[in-house]
Amino acid sequence: MTSLWSRLAVMVPGFGIGIGLSTLMFFPLAIDPAVWSQADPPNPFSALLLFLSPAGGPLLGILMFPSDRQMYLWSAVLMALIALHPRWPRWETGIISGLAIAFWFLWGFMCVTSSV
Repeated sequence: MTSLWSRLAVMVPGFGIGIGLSTLMFFPLAIDPAVWSQADPPNPFSALLLFLSPAGGPLLGILMFPSDRQMYLWSAVLMALIALHPRWPRWETGIISGLAIAFWFLWGFMCVTSSV
């Protein structure tokens, strides 16, 4: 029986790096006084969605384009690949899960930047 840390050794740093990059993307909006001093400033909830949405990956694309069937397939494939390392913790599955996490966040960043 492998330890919990060996099962999450790829997941925790991968999602941590993704959320860190999401923070870097959100930070210029959060500190820009010109954005918040407009006559109609953005809703703080929409700013929070901009911060958290890259973690949604292709699921964010499903919300944007619900009729696109390829998004459902890619979401399922990437989720299965991400879950591969916690299921069988080996270095090969760690590489596959790490790349799947990277594609997950890149897809989320693509959806956010295309909708802004």
